Amino acid sequence: LWGNEEIKVMMPVFVAEGIIAPFRKKGIQVVFYKIKSDLAPDLNDMIDKISQTPDIKCIIALHYFGVPVNLNPLKSICTKNNILLFEDCVHALFSRNANGEYIGKVGDISFFSFPKILPVPDGAIFFINHPRLYCLAKNIRYKRCVYGKLMVWTHLIFLLIKKVEVKLNYSMAYKAMNAASKAIYGYYYFLLNRMIKPQPMSKQTNTILKNIDYEKIIAIRVKKTNEIYSAMKLWKIKSLVKNYDEKWLLTGVPMVSKNRQKTVKLLRKKNVECLVYSKHWNFMPIDEGDEYCFEDELLNTHFLLPIHE
Repeated sequence: LWGNEEIKVMMPVFVAEGIIAPFRKKGIQVVFYKIKSDLAPDLNDMIDKISQTPDIKCIIALHYFGVPVNLNPLKSICTKNNILLFEDCVHALFSRNANGEYIGKVGDISFFSFPKILPVPDGAIFFINHPRLYCLAKNIRYKRCVYGKLMVWTHLIFLLIKKVEVKLNYSMAYKAMNAASKAIYGYYYFLLNRMIKPQPMSKQTNTILKNIDYEKIIAIRVKKTNEIYSAMKLWKIKSLVKNYDEKWLLTGVPMVSKNRQKTVKLLRKKNVECLVYSKHWNFMPIDEGDEYCFEDELLNTHFLLPIHE
């Protein structure tokens, strides 16, 4: 797309390893931008960095936790500066914006993950929204490999164990199942990082997708999320995202706590296994914590309350 031009990519500093790793493997320099307290991109910070770094050719913007962000102002900036916008909807499958439209139409390329919301072991979908990029779809070559097959079966085993685990009371049996699920999930990521990409979606996932009642999954998840927010309102507990909109399909209810470790431990004893994005999300530049103070606090205080169907 850019010939021999030098390429830089801009992305938020609070970002998953799966996003930053492909660029670093290709030797593409990463420029970070700030996000605001509502999880939207800090446009002023981005404009400053684009003006200082003319080699930025693409920008990645995230819909964190399934909460849609208005990316239209960012899209205008990208169009003006001839920058491609990648819209990360990995946490936001089936989420809709304030107008009731499904997200993923603003970015030049948008991508979603199935396992974040659906009970499948693998699978992702990409939308190419820019006519100039349609040719990319024809050039993709899928390859099967042993690591990919092992990954699918490992994740299936993880899903089955997790299904049993969430029904157990806090006990030695629960601790054993929890330890087993974490070990298997770690092995799943080990395989994921070693498989040949792109990998065709597995037969297991295709079979499951054909038999899912999507409307039921969405309705139950929205109902459960509403119940959590109602309970928090009753007990005057504040979420990171204060006002829930039923058009959002969250991967978990994002919370913050100054005593996160203690809070998560107490919740675990109440059979609530929370999720924390820190181990594979911490790419904070050294000695730049003051610039990214919100992201630094978010890394150290956030956790997600699970939403079980």
